[in-house]
Amino acid sequence: MQDIEFKNIEGDELEDFLGRVEESFGIEFHGRELYEVHTFNELSDHIKNKIELSHKDDCTSQQAFYKIRKVLSDCIELNKQTIETSTLISDIIPRKGRRKQIRRIENSLGFKINILSPTAFVIGIILLLFIASLVSFFFSWEYGLIGLLISIVGFRIAYALGIELELTTVGEIAEKMTRENYIQSRRDPNTYNPNEIENLLKDWFKRDFAVE
Repeated sequence: MQDIEFKNIEGDELEDFLGRVEESFGIEFHGRELYEVHTFNELSDHIKNKIELSHKDDCTSQQAFYKIRKVLSDCIELNKQTIETSTLISDIIPRKGRRKQIRRIENSLGFKINILSPTAFVIGIILLLFIASLVSFFFSWEYGLIGLLISIVGFRIAYALGIELELTTVGEIAEKMTRENYIQSRRDPNTYNPNEIENLLKDWFKRDFAVE
């Protein structure tokens, strides 16, 4: 991936990305410390230098898989040896009672995996209401504002109650855990593998900002 300048990235999107990086790696960006950081490579180097943990040359994604496999085995009462990276989530967590099962899994992990979403139909309806609200501003700002508030609340409720899976396999859950909960996914949360960080950040950045 070529070095990307942040001037080409929306500020709100970049801020959200940095917030999730902080949570994943257990770090905090203070004040204007990123003021002189203008590209992805500079950010990657800054993050690697900021993680103050012992170095250990082991595979976090493998540890994340072992962790989610054990939790799934405990919570759903499955033989963990039958759970592979290719195992379909829908086969072991059916739609009925899915939200309850996911909450149990997240409580056992100690963090949220956020793999559920509303149906496309529900999102489409709320999106149409949102667009209609924007159009309504040209005719009546009161109705436009009401519609906008309703659509925002609707999005929140829809995602809070959604039962559709955003991921397909157990392996994809492990990848998401490694990306978004790096430290908590490791067997020893007081260590990290510096050799993984750049590629992990690169894949995460490409996924979020659709860059090559």
